[in-house]
Amino acid sequence: MGGSAADGAGAVFAVGYLPVPPGWPELFGKVGWARLWGSYSYTTGSTLGTTYTSQTADSRGLALGAGVQMHFGGLGVRAEYERVDGSQNYGPHEEPTLISASVFWSF
Repeated sequence: MGGSAADGAGAVFAVGYLPVPPGWPELFGKVGWARLWGSYSYTTGSTLGTTYTSQTADSRGLALGAGVQMHFGGLGVRAEYERVDGSQNYGPHEEPTLISASVFWSF
């Protein structure tokens, strides 16, 4: 027996930076809208028969975030937090959260 899963997400944000002097950590906030979707299915079996189960989820809502970043010439580091309000949810109520750290290069 087996199963499969497929997930996806999309978001649009407006980002605002707190004005600070060059060389200081840059603080930012973001607000937007996000959509998360997925489909899951699996099959189980026994001597009594086979059962197929399928579920879909579609969650959309307000997305908020904040973070800090610092530039070192063309190289930068960033830490941020994002959360999606799942109140306009078409599946189980969820409020997905992302905490991330990244390194980037600007040219």
